[in-house]
Amino acid sequence: VRHLVHASTSSVYGADANGPEDSPLLPVSPYGATKLAAELVLDTMHRAEGLPLTILRYFSVYGPRQRPDMAYRALGERMLRGEPLSIHGDGHQSRTNTYVSDCVAATIAAIHHTPNGERFNIGGGQELTLLEAVRILAKVLEVEPELVFEPARHGDQRRTVADYAKAHATFGWSPQVDPVEGLQREAAWIRDLVS
Repeated sequence: VRHLVHASTSSVYGADANGPEDSPLLPVSPYGATKLAAELVLDTMHRAEGLPLTILRYFSVYGPRQRPDMAYRALGERMLRGEPLSIHGDGHQSRTNTYVSDCVAATIAAIHHTPNGERFNIGGGQELTLLEAVRILAKVLEVEPELVFEPARHGDQRRTVADYAKAHATFGWSPQVDPVEGLQREAAWIRDLVS
């Protein structure tokens, strides 16, 4: 292996992910726990056997071709079918979502970095609440969504704000797609998919 770039997640930090890479790691979901376990296994291989490793912690990846179970795609499809939207919690949970092309650019940049086992946060540069994202999707899809508020789900992160200063300083990466533009692109793709 010349260089392993591992795709991890902001979920390793826990309910709030808004600090640098050396922030406490306290996952609140099985997903976050398994991602942290993978990091630890790879880190052990790096230290014990010299595995050339870089770990990228992606923050809420989105964009065209998103999996059907992911929030923005599911919300957009429900809007187009005229179905009510289940909002878990108050809708003010927030993310610095990372557009898929920004993830690709970060991965390529990491490949050209010395694989010395470092971890890097990779995330969008603008915080957006769930309700703000719903409004953007609804505007592009030209629908008036019906919102149904339900209890917050255990294990959901409240706030994730990517501190990507280390990635920027180390290999010159920063996000290029703002969330309004990114959600507009995803909404257009969802509309074409459903129609």
